[in-house]
Amino acid sequence: MNNKCNNSQLIAEISPSLICADLCNLERDVKRIEALGCSIGEITEPAITSKDILIVGSGSGESLIPVVIAKKAAELGARIVYIGSNTESTVAKLAALTVRIPVRTKLEKKDEIMSSQPMTSLFEQTLLLYGDAVAMMLIESRNITLKDLWKQHANLE
Repeated sequence: MNNKCNNSQLIAEISPSLICADLCNLERDVKRIEALGCSIGEITEPAITSKDILIVGSGSGESLIPVVIAKKAAELGARIVYIGSNTESTVAKLAALTVRIPVRTKLEKKDEIMSSQPMTSLFEQTLLLYGDAVAMMLIESRNITLKDLWKQHANLE
């Protein structure tokens, strides 16, 4: 299976219609994309470059750590993809692509979808489903079988 993807392929395949993010769900989504044969780095990876894409998941787009990391990555020439609710945020302004999930955040903007769930639960659940949808689009566009995917799944569990 030759499904190594470069960053421009990934952004082109995902960009037509997108939605939003949270760290635990992003980690799970990254593992799914990695299983598709894409080379994915982690925060501990060395030297982000202009050939890389940083995907930032933050409902508000204003939380300290995602903002600082996005700014540094942008300074180093990496492209930023922001998955969140606030299209006017610091992170959104740095992003080459913004995927909006318009659910309630700590900002409680007028156009956010309210939920009776605590805090940002709806955002996190939506991010999980969004990640699955992106993975399914990549699987379909690359004609990957589930049998091939299982070969890439963790086997030390």
